Amino acid sequence: MDWDNIEKILLHKSTVFSKILAVFPPRQDNRCPTAGVGPGGMMYNKAFLESLASDEDRAFIIAHECEHIISSHIERCRGRDPFYWNVAADYNVNLTLVKEFGFRLPKDLGVLYNEDYAPYSTETLYERLMQDKNTGNQTTLDDHSQWSVAQTESYKEAIKKLVASLDETEKSFVKEAIQKENKATRAHGLKPGDSEMGYQITKRENSALLASLILDKSERETTWRQPNRRLYSHGVYLPSRQREKAKIAICIDTSGSTKGPLAKQFVDTVAGLIRSNDVVGYVIHADSAVHKVQPMKEFDGTLYGGGGTSFIPAITKAESMGCRRILYFTDLEGTFPSTSHNVIWIVPKDAGDPPFGRKIALF
Repeated sequence: MDWDNIEKILLHKSTVFSKILAVFPPRQDNRCPTAGVGPGGMMYNKAFLESLASDEDRAFIIAHECEHIISSHIERCRGRDPFYWNVAADYNVNLTLVKEFGFRLPKDLGVLYNEDYAPYSTETLYERLMQDKNTGNQTTLDDHSQWSVAQTESYKEAIKKLVASLDETEKSFVKEAIQKENKATRAHGLKPGDSEMGYQITKRENSALLASLILDKSERETTWRQPNRRLYSHGVYLPSRQREKAKIAICIDTSGSTKGPLAKQFVDTVAGLIRSNDVVGYVIHADSAVHKVQPMKEFDGTLYGGGGTSFIPAITKAESMGCRRILYFTDLEGTFPSTSHNVIWIVPKDAGDPPFGRKIALF
């Protein structure tokens, strides 16, 4: 293990890594099973680093810890479930190291990496993981056990020292990283807030979940329009599999019970989601009957209805149009279908529980 060579590799990738190491010099701590960031800064297990195949792999580990620091992952956890936050943060960091800095993933370490997660901020990815609870036996590359106690005054002072040490080029790099994270946040219809290093992060976790649901892609579809390239080169013509956007139905309860402030909240939220996301589908205005169906891009905030409430007509209409996901904005005061349907209910916090589907208390 050659630390001079490791530092050269990191310097070649970005001078920001060198600045981080100057403020947070890695220290050997064999109580740490791999590597991590804690109250004393960056730490590593010597036996773990020496077990890696090359200095390139070791540089990846150190860069991984640097990215946690510069991305403010410790500060941004903010009471979230530590396991799922750590997994989301590691996906985010590893994607950045590969896509932005040209690192290759170390072999045989089980590094968390999924290019489908590239569009998502850490907050949004966390909500997706919490929704699916489908991380299997995935574990983080490094040790995050000290994150909950890492925010000491000395750590915060070190962060300020780090920011002050950056030159204009490096500050530009950090600014681009901030803008990238904010772009992912805004793309999911979220309002940003401030974190310790000036990063803008989401504060409305339910909004993040809602945005991730509306942006979620459908399963891979079979298409003959583009043949399978691997087989076509061998003279075999078979369909390929490609992702197509799921058609979404946003149903708005326009009955008399939702008039006033709640209706305005429905309109503002729906308009924000449509404006901020590239989605395909319809807005369905319904009380006890469907009054209007319009493409999402034509939604102007005007609501049609005002009578009693039945959820049956809107759900039936959405399914008849081939919508794979139905988001229903309502107060849940109405008649439900007798059979279960795949519906996500967007409701006030004091609403009851629907007989089927998923409830998100957003208002």
